[in-house]
Amino acid sequence: MAASNVAAAPDPSEVETAKEEASLQVIGTVTSHHLVEDLSVEGEPKQKRKMKLSINEIIKNSSEIKNIQNVEVFYTYIPKWSANQYNGSGFLDVETGDVIEIWLDKTSGGWKSALGAATYEHKTYVNDRSEIISEPFAHRINRIINENILNGPYLSAIVLVFLVAVLFTIGLVARKKKHTAS
Repeated sequence: MAASNVAAAPDPSEVETAKEEASLQVIGTVTSHHLVEDLSVEGEPKQKRKMKLSINEIIKNSSEIKNIQNVEVFYTYIPKWSANQYNGSGFLDVETGDVIEIWLDKTSGGWKSALGAATYEHKTYVNDRSEIISEPFAHRINRIINENILNGPYLSAIVLVFLVAVLFTIGLVARKKKHTAS
């Protein structure tokens, strides 16, 4: 049995603590996002990305940054079509034009969400969203079969139609044997 990746959802009190301890809390508009490093391994697409936020409102600023108008935030991107391979916490899903509220901490590599997807909230979504990492054709077909047939509402109807077809075929074969025997 294949093991799935675990990104456990943090306890709500842990999320609140991370928000309280965050250096910077802002509401901003995503003005751009781009690839920093591809972290994909076979069958597990993942990217380190950087988004640029145009600051609309600074809610908390304990890092003594003056006149901040933009901030670049590093995050891990996992495509939606692959996210079901992971258990637990959600993942950052941003598109240029989204307005988000995010709690940030300064690290040696730059600004990061204080606790991943648990410390950011969408205020508005851009409706026209793009998938950064295209889903492979074979994976798409497998996903559609799993979602719509094997785990979907039509499984019992498909089984019933299959059973009727098998019984009909058996009846035809038996009838044909009876006619050829006569």
